[in-house]
Amino acid sequence: MKKYKKNWTTFDNLDMELFTVTEILKLKSLHYGYWLPEDKLTLENLQRAQIRYTETLLEMIPPDIRTILDVGAGIGDNAWALCHKGYSVTAISPDRNHARYFEKPPFSRLRFISSRLEDFRAADNFDLILMSESNGYFHMDTGFAQSCNLLHPGGYLLVSGMFCRDDGFITKSVNRYYDLDRETDYTVRAKHYDLHLVQRVDITAETLPTLVMAHEIFHDRLTPIFDMMQHYLNTSAGWKWKLLKMFMRKQLRELKTIKQLYDQRLNPDVFLERARYMRLLFQLTPVVK
Repeated sequence: MKKYKKNWTTFDNLDMELFTVTEILKLKSLHYGYWLPEDKLTLENLQRAQIRYTETLLEMIPPDIRTILDVGAGIGDNAWALCHKGYSVTAISPDRNHARYFEKPPFSRLRFISSRLEDFRAADNFDLILMSESNGYFHMDTGFAQSCNLLHPGGYLLVSGMFCRDDGFITKSVNRYYDLDRETDYTVRAKHYDLHLVQRVDITAETLPTLVMAHEIFHDRLTPIFDMMQHYLNTSAGWKWKLLKMFMRKQLRELKTIKQLYDQRLNPDVFLERARYMRLLFQLTPVVK
């Protein structure tokens, strides 16, 4: 059974990906955003796209929903928006780096609990469970089983994230670090838990510009810097660099793996060929009176 993915960008409890997004780019969200066709690839438009992502996601919530469990809540942008709309929200994440973003919640209706989904227990069930870009972090059976346990009969599961078109997204050499469920497998398996698909929206085109933008930054800026540093160390450090490479073989292999991972993960052509970004709304079969 697939377990939580290792975060290959965390070093000494510092999540480099989170640091880059929040501290360097000054973004208030971790998700891909929802772009308009006329949007140019700018940081300002990315910020607007991320706001639009949340707005369009909330539009899929059925009426008469009051309580929501936000699974893998990240840094809280979706949870805050839900509270602003009047929902009572419980947000969970196992990442200790996320907890500080909920230290001073803007709404009393928002509660954060540091927990993995499979370990989470609640005194009361929820009307809706939201998995925004978190469904890939645990086995689908775990997500469905816990949804059944935590939802009211007739409640909803709203999933927004990436799915495979075929048997894999990343090449086999790094696929163990980043694999996705096939959408057909996911929806068929959901039926075994009495979770039935009621709405399906493909937003691949609306999220793709973020990958295009990130891929350009990675190849045009970060990769040349990385290559320049390697060249400098090779030519100027001499035996010191050779000695360092000998003692840091493991760390350097991990850096190479991370570079390979992001080279594939951020490649928009690979993404279009092998994956899609979907929003799936399921309903748990209501109890017949």
